[in-house]
Amino acid sequence: MANFLAELKRHHIFRVATGYIALSWLLLHVFYRLESLLKLPERTHTLVLELLVAGLPVTVLFAWMNPLAIGVVAWSTVIIWSRWGTTRSRANAFVIRGIVYSTHGYLDRAIHDFDEAIQLDPKDAVPFYNRGLAFIAKENNDRAMEDLDEAIRLDPRDVDAFRNRGLLYGAKGDTARAIEDFDEAIRLNQSDAMTFAIRGSVYRVKGELDLAIKDFDEAIRLDPNLADAVGDRGVIYDMKGDYERAMSDYNQAITLNPNDSITFCNRGEAYRAQGDSARAIQDFDEAIRLDPNFTGAWRSRGTAYASQRHYAQAIHDYDEALRLTPDSAVALYGRGVAKLKSGDEAGGSTDLAAAASIEPNISETAAKLGIVR
Repeated sequence: MANFLAELKRHHIFRVATGYIALSWLLLHVFYRLESLLKLPERTHTLVLELLVAGLPVTVLFAWMNPLAIGVVAWSTVIIWSRWGTTRSRANAFVIRGIVYSTHGYLDRAIHDFDEAIQLDPKDAVPFYNRGLAFIAKENNDRAMEDLDEAIRLDPRDVDAFRNRGLLYGAKGDTARAIEDFDEAIRLNQSDAMTFAIRGSVYRVKGELDLAIKDFDEAIRLDPNLADAVGDRGVIYDMKGDYERAMSDYNQAITLNPNDSITFCNRGEAYRAQGDSARAIQDFDEAIRLDPNFTGAWRSRGTAYASQRHYAQAIHDYDEALRLTPDSAVALYGRGVAKLKSGDEAGGSTDLAAAASIEPNISETAAKLGIVR
């Protein structure tokens, strides 16, 4: 709520609303005087009041947007309301206004405009694609998939539609279909570095590490500044035990994007795997500073502190990890081990039992992460 109020203040929403109300009161006062002089119909008074009331949310909406967005919305609305606009121009205006609404977070308004555009021209792939993106933003992946399917049916050369549908398949765990869509997107545009990087991430999930590295190599060749691809390639080298190449990629990724908490955490894990807990903790510190809600960084730093026998600090970090993710079996197991080693037999046994109830093979998983009783 505090962040929302801060945003309202930043966009001067309160000032705009107060000014609008004051101006409306003045206009009504003037209108009352003119009403009897001009002998206007009684309905006119009600109509003016209704227009002023309806104008308040529109004015507040415009205050939230930047001047360019306001201009685009106004221009699109004129075309939509115009009697002389063609069906095609009105459909395009709905799409453009919908994109502006979507960009500024007004997803329901955006979806309404895309609905109108589709009703005017159901053979145009563009509003289906953009409505799909709006549904993704609303976390309604089923509706998003339907729209992207239709967008691809109407325009089989839409690279972005294939890429985004591939991401939806990946989110559903259907890696085979995800890769099929990424393959098609790459066939249509072989210079799209992002699609190579995304496909590489899917190959990593499938455990096909060499194919993943090949895709990351190509993504980086096409765009050497793509920090995510560099960092993800580092993860692959890390998984293969090639720490020298992993460190090189992590360092480069951090140079390209020094605000990426995930890469700091990954590099910290690589340091810890090589026995350098002190440098690992420095990286975990930075990851937590960049993202205080990063459960993995708290958990990893707790493990690093435990390896240095700083059990109180380890327990504190595991506590934070469990505050953020209460059902983290690894954090529970790690805290249990730290409690046992610090002399808290009862607390340690309770945590270990809770971890095992969540993940029966937690001791094996924890051992791979360096957490050993």
